[in-house]
Amino acid sequence: MRDPIRDAAREAATPTPSAERASMRGPVLVYAEDSALSTGALHLAELLARRGGVNAHVLGVVRPVEFPVWAFVDVDASVMESGRRDALGDALRRRVHATVGLSGYFTVEAATGNPAQLLAEEARRRGSACILAGLGAHGGAERPASEDAVLQLLETSPVPVVAVPPGVAHLPTRVLVAMDFSAVSRRAAAAAIDLVDAGATVTLAHVAPETDLQALGAEGLAAIYEQGVAGLFQQLEASLEGRVGGRVETVLLRGEAAPAILTLAARGAFDLLACGTHGEAPAGRRFPGSVSTALLRGARCPVLIVPAR
Repeated sequence: MRDPIRDAAREAATPTPSAERASMRGPVLVYAEDSALSTGALHLAELLARRGGVNAHVLGVVRPVEFPVWAFVDVDASVMESGRRDALGDALRRRVHATVGLSGYFTVEAATGNPAQLLAEEARRRGSACILAGLGAHGGAERPASEDAVLQLLETSPVPVVAVPPGVAHLPTRVLVAMDFSAVSRRAAAAAIDLVDAGATVTLAHVAPETDLQALGAEGLAAIYEQGVAGLFQQLEASLEGRVGGRVETVLLRGEAAPAILTLAARGAFDLLACGTHGEAPAGRRFPGSVSTALLRGARCPVLIVPAR
């Protein structure tokens, strides 16, 4: 019996050896803290910077003191804030050195303010290709807060944000892209390719509604849907041709988008999950993109999210 999900999965031809090798299209920006949470992001930044010959700028953020200590203690507020920035900057330089050793690709800075706003401004000023941020291990105590920090970055970021768990120490070789064929999901595919290692496999996955059109007597509509998805996959593969130094696969899944993608991600041992987010959060919700948020919270590998803007 024909299995439409299995039959929809197919591989594109392997690109010729002359295909352009993926590399960063600008400098890398790292949002770092002086903790082990940042080690994966620093490792990935070093690998990307070395491969592309670009700068990896580490930005640490000191939040303003909410309680006016200087009102009760004889201390200059500007001097105290400067001292806090200097201390964080020194700590981050030691963290970078301990994580990646001596590297000429890194610069380190500490600033005072709101992290999401500062990172967005710095990304625009530097023309950064992406922002890397630490992500707590799945199920760990640091995970929820790190997820929220990444989602806050996405509210203002003009570039893709990559959430990286601590254990990451190599460029991605198996990438899963959640594809709904919107412009933002296409950008997610392109951004993911910029991160991959030579010879990587990129899987484009589309999740179709659970409704069985054939069972409802709409066999023609089912065929139109499947053929339409196949055509969209072909168009997308053509647009990506020459940029992947390995293999492109496509797969059609059924069900709820986030659970279906997460199930495939776990089964396929992917080391990068990429998606886009759509618009602003609806009333009553703090963060945008229900599917992208669910993927971030459920993934066990690094997650690249492209903002809608």
